[in-house]
Amino acid sequence: MKNNWKLFLSCALILVILQPLFGLPALKRKRQKYKVLILGAGSAGITAAKTLYDRGIRNFLVLEAQDYIGGRMKSVHFAGMKIEEGANWIHYVEEKDNPLNRLNKKYNLTGHLSNYSDFCMRDDFGNDITNLKTFHLWEKVRDELFAEGEKRDESDSPPRDMPASVYLKMRGWRSDSPVKRTFSWFDIDFEYGGDETVTSLNNMGFPGEDFFITDQRGYWTLFSDFYMRFREKILLNKPVTKIYYSDNSVTATTADGDEFIADYALSTFSSGVLGSGLVEFDPPFPKWKLEVIYRFRPVYFTKIFLKFPRDFWDDHEWIMHAGKKKGEFPTFYDLDRPGFFPGTGVLFTSVTGDESLRIEAQDNSKTMIEVMATLRKIYGENIPNATDIHVSKWSQNPYVRAAWTDPVVGTSWGHYENMAGRLGNLFFAGESTSSEWMGFVQGGYFTGQAKAKEIISCLKGKKCKPYRKAKKYVKAFSLEEWWEKVDGFMLLAVLNSCRRNSGVFCSGWRRMIKSFGAKMQASKAYELTRAVEHDTTATYHPPKEVCTGKNAIHDSRRIYIAKPIQRASLKFSGRVRALKA
Repeated sequence: MKNNWKLFLSCALILVILQPLFGLPALKRKRQKYKVLILGAGSAGITAAKTLYDRGIRNFLVLEAQDYIGGRMKSVHFAGMKIEEGANWIHYVEEKDNPLNRLNKKYNLTGHLSNYSDFCMRDDFGNDITNLKTFHLWEKVRDELFAEGEKRDESDSPPRDMPASVYLKMRGWRSDSPVKRTFSWFDIDFEYGGDETVTSLNNMGFPGEDFFITDQRGYWTLFSDFYMRFREKILLNKPVTKIYYSDNSVTATTADGDEFIADYALSTFSSGVLGSGLVEFDPPFPKWKLEVIYRFRPVYFTKIFLKFPRDFWDDHEWIMHAGKKKGEFPTFYDLDRPGFFPGTGVLFTSVTGDESLRIEAQDNSKTMIEVMATLRKIYGENIPNATDIHVSKWSQNPYVRAAWTDPVVGTSWGHYENMAGRLGNLFFAGESTSSEWMGFVQGGYFTGQAKAKEIISCLKGKKCKPYRKAKKYVKAFSLEEWWEKVDGFMLLAVLNSCRRNSGVFCSGWRRMIKSFGAKMQASKAYELTRAVEHDTTATYHPPKEVCTGKNAIHDSRRIYIAKPIQRASLKFSGRVRALKA
């Protein structure tokens, strides 16, 4: 018996020693229990954690698969300085309700307002073909495209949407030459991450001002104070491999075998990760959830930084390359200039879509050869060789898989709602779940904050309704729910006339805005600061039951809205339509 006991101990010791060497199954780990689990430490996860902490919920844990905090906000060292591998611009800096502006007032990050009108264009032979006549023609049709995009949204029933290319052709524009393709790429591919044939018209609108961050503290500095009080609650290098969820709890299993159980969990995984199979969900996602995960378009956008011993390019902020091959390094951003990184000899270019996937899958040395071949076509054989290169590769990162998310043609309010909809006690946040700020850092911020508040409400035994999949384009909310949904966004149009069984049309918007403003202030909701006149000829048809019965006409506490869709319409803080008697 004594010898058997020694043999058992010896075998156990050998298993412990050999387990990490030969990948033998790990011994069962102890379960750890929390009130809330947050999966992912990007802008959504960290904002959610801060929201919990600030409101007295301290029993939470953040699990991050990578070895750093920040998600797609990541600074890297290059050519003796820091550059941004991911988010680089603060978009819509003119917006007063932009949370990044408020954060930047605290840190005063250095940077430069991008000047998209300071450009020149060259062809494959180095000729300066800056054609202002063609540019002004494009400028006119582009502005018509953006204006049409801002007038449209998914509140139409059925939704009126089309690829941007269809509308451009209707206006007489065809991107059928290198010059035209380059102009289209600069305003569509570069902004939306896809060409005009796949970009949703409903998602388009006039761009805001963009602030390019050059501060050597890095973009993530904006969020650095968020987690300083609970840094020990963030575990890095903890990739989640399986999530079991129910109406009572959520259990997350990590790659090293650890199990974490919580009353509620918040997933901030990107749509690419959710649909990749990297994480096993039990039970599997219902069909309506899978549909929206696969419906939204993962954007492939590659940033390429090159270091040269000296500058040799045109003295313009942007150098456009109108090459015969579509998507072949269409623009170069001069970073060796005042306001950026003067004297560094750094040039920045980018590619999108399939070209992005190809570039990110190959070795950087091959990419350098390709970029140098293009630059030599433009500036001649005597230019110096690049001495260093850095290529972002988000599509190759298994925990990210894309630069951001964009809606496809035909996306409706219901798709956004379903993307953000909870499954049991598992909630979802991140830019891909935001109808107002999809594709932006702000999307992570707002959704992380909002979902954390919902979880707090559940923990305190208050409002905690299960989510039911959206089927219609329009949903009814109480006044308080409506303001919670739009989060204080400005009212774009008020629909105040209801015709029995026929729908609603815009009229009397000035008078009704004033009336709504008074009600909002009286209910201690957000003050209505501005409104934009809407097309009074537009019609909108909600379900028939909306206009039947006295309550539909006289109950001022019922409001019908359609969730906003386009990013650019955010300069008007969302396309909101409301019904009031």
